[in-house]
Amino acid sequence: MKLTPVKTDQEILENSMLEDDPNSNTIITCRNSISISGTNGRNSPLDASGASTNCTTTGSPNGTSCHNGSDVLEKRPRWGPQHKGAQELAKLYSSGKRTQEIICVYICITLMVIDLFLILKHFRIERISKVLVAAMFGILTADFGSGLVHWGADTWGSVELPIVGKNFLRPFREHHIDPTSITRHDFIETNGDNFMVALPLLGKLAWNFFTRTNAEIQQEYALSAYLFLCSIFIAMTNQANMST
Repeated sequence: MKLTPVKTDQEILENSMLEDDPNSNTIITCRNSISISGTNGRNSPLDASGASTNCTTTGSPNGTSCHNGSDVLEKRPRWGPQHKGAQELAKLYSSGKRTQEIICVYICITLMVIDLFLILKHFRIERISKVLVAAMFGILTADFGSGLVHWGADTWGSVELPIVGKNFLRPFREHHIDPTSITRHDFIETNGDNFMVALPLLGKLAWNFFTRTNAEIQQEYALSAYLFLCSIFIAMTNQANMST
């Protein structure tokens, strides 16, 4: 006795990974097809109604035929730069957003240079162990913080939210529909928001160096090193992700 398969050939194809697309960037969908060739031509034969009765699929990895005569499997992007949703999100990147990113990047780099100079100025060789510990905790803090922000931006809110949506949630949503979009962004667009997040820490650090005595600076040097290194790691998170 012949058992009825749990899934049809079409369903198996629609849920299979293509051999020429190991990252599963393509989804196989079914479309209605009508042949326009003659009934005895080399293409699919036509029945009396003009519908194809035994057409060969053009998008399946193994050339499976459609048996119902009206459906043809074809490849369509599951995600990536050709995805309509990704294209719509990319269009929301405005000139105002670009200006904000440029300002943040230049101010942040200026503060980085100032704080680095002050960190090195007050450095003492006997504090090297504390600096290494501060670097480790700075990496952990930045990694945890970026993960938490990424989760929140992916989970909550909408691109329709005023100010926040199009300016700050949009890049996260675009990244998930088009994961390679970040590789096509320049330095400003890639890092602008992260540099903005690092600004308060770098600004507070510079303020501490300029307003406190040398004794106070030496007493809190480990904390200053932690804040500085954490800020650097936060600022360069997206750049590091793009490089990997």
